[in-house]
Amino acid sequence: MLLGRLAESDPRLVTEQRPRFAADEQALTDAVARALNDQPGRRVALVVDGIDHVTRVREGGPTFDPSFTLAEALSSLGLPSGSVLLVLSQPGAHLRPLEEAGGFTVEVPGLTDAELRQLAGRLRVIPVSDGSSSSGTTAASPLLADDDVAEFLDALSERSAGNALYATYLCREALRHPATIASPSATVRDLPPFDGSLHNYYQRLHTALGAEGGWVADVIALLDFPVTRSELREIRPDMAHRVDEALTVLGPVLSERAVQGGVRVYHESFARFLRRPFQEDPTARVALLDRIADWLNAKGMFEDVRAFRFLLTVLAEANHDRHVVDLVGHDFVVRAVAAGFPASAVAHNLATAIGCAARVDDRPAIVRYVEMARAAETYQEERFDSTMVDFVDVPMALLGKDVVADRLLHDGRPVMAARAGLQMCAAADALGAVAPWREYMTAYRRESESDNTSYGEASDRQVSLAWLRGRLRLSSNAHGGVSDAVQESGAETPVDEMNDDGDADDSSPELAAPIRWDHLASWLDQADLRASGVVDAIVATYGIPAVVTLIKRLSHPGGFCLALAEDISAGTLPDTDGSARLWATAAFGHGLPPGNAHRLIALGVEVDELAAQPVSEARTHLLDLTREVQASSVRWETGRLGEWLDGCVVAARRDPLGLGSAEALIAGPGWYRCWLRFTVALVRAEAAPATDRTPMSLVALQLLTGDLNPFSGDPRACDLYPIHGVIDATIRRAVALLTDEAWEEALHLLDDVSGSITTTLSGELGGPIPADRLLRLAVETATPTRHAAAEALVRNEIKNGARGRYYADLAEYRLWGARLALAVEDRTEADRLWIDACRLLTAYGWHKDITIYELLDPLPTLIRADPARGRVCVAQLQPLCERVPIHTDRRETRGAWGRWWDLLAVADPIALARLTAPALLSECNLPNHLLHDARSELWRAWHPKADPIVAAALRLTLEDTVGSADPAALAALAHASDGTGADVAARLMTLLLARTDERPFRYSVTNSEELVDRDTALVQELNSAADRACVSRVAPMPTTSPEARPNSAGRSSSSSPVSSDQAVHPSSLFAPGAVGLARAIRAWRSRRYDEAGPDWTTERFANILGYRTGRARPGGTGRRRRCRSGIRCRRRRLRRQVRPSGHLGRGFGAQRPASPRHGGLHVGMDPSQRSRRLADVRRRNRYRRAEACRRPRFGAHLDDHRARDRTDHLARPLRDPRDLSSAHLRLRARRPRHLS
Repeated sequence: MLLGRLAESDPRLVTEQRPRFAADEQALTDAVARALNDQPGRRVALVVDGIDHVTRVREGGPTFDPSFTLAEALSSLGLPSGSVLLVLSQPGAHLRPLEEAGGFTVEVPGLTDAELRQLAGRLRVIPVSDGSSSSGTTAASPLLADDDVAEFLDALSERSAGNALYATYLCREALRHPATIASPSATVRDLPPFDGSLHNYYQRLHTALGAEGGWVADVIALLDFPVTRSELREIRPDMAHRVDEALTVLGPVLSERAVQGGVRVYHESFARFLRRPFQEDPTARVALLDRIADWLNAKGMFEDVRAFRFLLTVLAEANHDRHVVDLVGHDFVVRAVAAGFPASAVAHNLATAIGCAARVDDRPAIVRYVEMARAAETYQEERFDSTMVDFVDVPMALLGKDVVADRLLHDGRPVMAARAGLQMCAAADALGAVAPWREYMTAYRRESESDNTSYGEASDRQVSLAWLRGRLRLSSNAHGGVSDAVQESGAETPVDEMNDDGDADDSSPELAAPIRWDHLASWLDQADLRASGVVDAIVATYGIPAVVTLIKRLSHPGGFCLALAEDISAGTLPDTDGSARLWATAAFGHGLPPGNAHRLIALGVEVDELAAQPVSEARTHLLDLTREVQASSVRWETGRLGEWLDGCVVAARRDPLGLGSAEALIAGPGWYRCWLRFTVALVRAEAAPATDRTPMSLVALQLLTGDLNPFSGDPRACDLYPIHGVIDATIRRAVALLTDEAWEEALHLLDDVSGSITTTLSGELGGPIPADRLLRLAVETATPTRHAAAEALVRNEIKNGARGRYYADLAEYRLWGARLALAVEDRTEADRLWIDACRLLTAYGWHKDITIYELLDPLPTLIRADPARGRVCVAQLQPLCERVPIHTDRRETRGAWGRWWDLLAVADPIALARLTAPALLSECNLPNHLLHDARSELWRAWHPKADPIVAAALRLTLEDTVGSADPAALAALAHASDGTGADVAARLMTLLLARTDERPFRYSVTNSEELVDRDTALVQELNSAADRACVSRVAPMPTTSPEARPNSAGRSSSSSPVSSDQAVHPSSLFAPGAVGLARAIRAWRSRRYDEAGPDWTTERFANILGYRTGRARPGGTGRRRRCRSGIRCRRRRLRRQVRPSGHLGRGFGAQRPASPRHGGLHVGMDPSQRSRRLADVRRRNRYRRAEACRRPRFGAHLDDHRARDRTDHLARPLRDPRDLSSAHLRLRARRPRHLS
């Protein structure tokens, strides 16, 4: 804590600290030393207050005193010269370590007579004559005569000896009941004098309680939260009649909490006094804690806030550790979030549970609770702001708005970050709950001073709007509505300034100060807040007159007038201050951004008023805009697009011919142009008679299906992010024109469009109509008659739209479903979906969450120690390793799949073989690096224990060219060889050594020399084994690629540079036909990144590849066809590296114009046919890739008979060494052809 305070005051003190997050005594001493060295004139004081309270909080025992231990640690600090440690505490033995270390004890002087008079006046015992108190205080004072006041102050000074706490108690005693008020001086003198520790006074109070009332004091002392009189009676029903009398006696040492209600101990010294006897009789303490625990448990842990926060603590204090562990199950975090409790409260309970699990030595529970704490943190940090704030209406409907609002505070303090809390307050306030504005606005001011995080413009606008609503709410509660004088002048005081972020200036200490509307108008003119949000906030706090006042002071009030007009038109506001048409006309007069013409016409503004040009000029302008909006850059120029939308709206009513001409100009591929055509059809439907609007709107929506390829056209559908809001608004306008029957059809249509044009990037949904936006549209436009169709859409998305989505997205789907269920009052379904959403909100983090590896990393040790349990654990982890990468951005989790297969290779090799073989054989021509790598790991893990001949034969079926395990395998073969070079082992060695030719010729990485050295050492080991078996050796890695030698020879330090004049042309290296084609592809792949010169241009290599591909045209022998098939697969596999492919395609199109088909596409097609066919091919490819990515399940049913047949088929040739080459061919045939 001390180091943290130093870092807050001067962050530079810890920037160079190593370890970065160390917080021990040495780190504190070093930070103080750096503070003094940076500024030699600086003095540093470390202040520790209330050290005597540590023992109460940490619950010390007979042999352990936490306060004493902390004092020992503080006394050992080696603080440098220029710094001092100040410890504030009540006297006691716990200070002895500091005294023995040479500390000076300074007693704080008591209160003077003047200070005692001020204290008594503030507590309303005597009148205050300096005018600082209110009249109410003076009237409530029991002593009015000067002689009585002097006598009381003398008695107060005599008995309290200047001690502030005891003086407070004495003043409270004087006001306790009518008898003491009659003679306050006598009441004070009747009490014992101050003895240095208040023991005598506390003993007097405890004695006055008697045997039957003392339990009230004991219960209050053991509780860390306030309780009411009725709750005390619930704890001890048999002694309920003693509660009122006991609380009267204890009145001076208790305090009333207005926020939570109830009473609690005023000062901790009295609680320590009451707890001291329990140290001698722990049985009595446990028995009383059991009563309290039973009472809290009866209230329901997830229903009552105090039960949730304190039940586990009370049970832990009563030593019921196992009971605590049993209560905190695996779904504890989910149930807590569903009950509306913040992550801070969840983490506090989990910390208590961890301590209990440690005491009962339940280590699995400890690990589980740590991970559950991470889940709570993930929920709060990653998903609360982005998801929970938007759907706060769901828990408020299920739990109650006041319950959710109350749980935003604990003991009068915020329970979450101020930014999130402000947005929650705004959402709660909009729904009619009493939000804790003051606490979160104060916290936001404090956090903003040191917060340098950039949250983005959208988030900042949301927070600014929430702050504005809070200021308006606090101000209206304190000062009421806007008076007529204010509306006329707006000159109220004090001034409420706002900074550029929309926050009240720190110079204004009162958050509830009156609003100065002219200053607010000046700030809103510069801010980019939603006009509708500002209008809603002002109407909810000050009413419509305040909106009118604000509009009169705005420089650009058009948006606010339009928002007010739409609220009046929707019926949410009365038209007492003007009709909707009047305000819409005013909005048009003040000026609006382009794209709002349809809103004005809907509010009754005549189209002739909006038309600023004659028909002919407007038509020409519309045609020019139509050409402009088809440009690629239009998505960044929303102004021109808004003008075109307005022009279409006006033309639909004034110039249908001009609108048709504009529609005719829309040409070209891509979904964006489909949307432009849809927009033209939409404005026609809006201008049509009411009876024709539904069919015309449905026809317009069908235009969106014209081109469903998200990557065609310019701009592409996946690049329209800047205008997503515009597109969504037009679709909503079309849906608003539909009847219930047509609405369901339109929903299915939009669902098909969404599924086709939506793209994902690292799990993020992209596209104009993503699934979440479609669900929002369905739920918000659903009526009771449309409920079934909307519910079917939500359920379908929940069931089939989970793959590749973040858990937060899946939670949103369920929250939309819950909101839809609440609309028809189906609370059972809403509860179920709400619980499911909370489970997903606390699920695995989407970004850089490496928890999955904490489960995988210990498994090798477990597999070695207990193979049976290891196999079970590996099987249990398969679903997690599959799902975690699917539902994250894979930045840190993509390796989980491969890691699981590696573990399975060690734990259960038979299962791995049975899982991989069917999947690879069923799709042998499709790449599947994951399963091929799994087979390689299987061979590496088990080849030392297999027969060398069988191991070598199986090695030939793997994709890997050469690896670190190959020398050992070759050594085993060499040991089995007879040294003639002609036996089976030697022939297998020859085949294995030939695989080294497939390794890369060079490495284009920074540590290429290191890799070359490693390869050289590996080749030496291989040659050593080859020499023992008398087989051919392997050549070391060449310094240049054979295909790229002319331009890459100069890169090796051991090679002499070759001039461009001496370089051999690439075309001379490649023979005609398929062999030369393969060499050319390898040469292109292995060229240098910065390769230049006319011989290495893309066009030249396109000619080389195209000529040799043409010579390998279909129609040859079967062997040639297989060769060409393999080359095509290889080219498809390497399409990212082979950049000349585009030129190849154009070359084929020019070379074979009459060819009916090439690569699955008709070369002679027109552009639209080619686009549709290309979209079909891509969809089939995506489907095949998705099918190939499906992982076989652990323990899935296999056809054992077929597996045995294949094994016999492969093993039969091995029985006769003479047929080994045939066996090699059969094994190789099982591999994908493009890898042979």
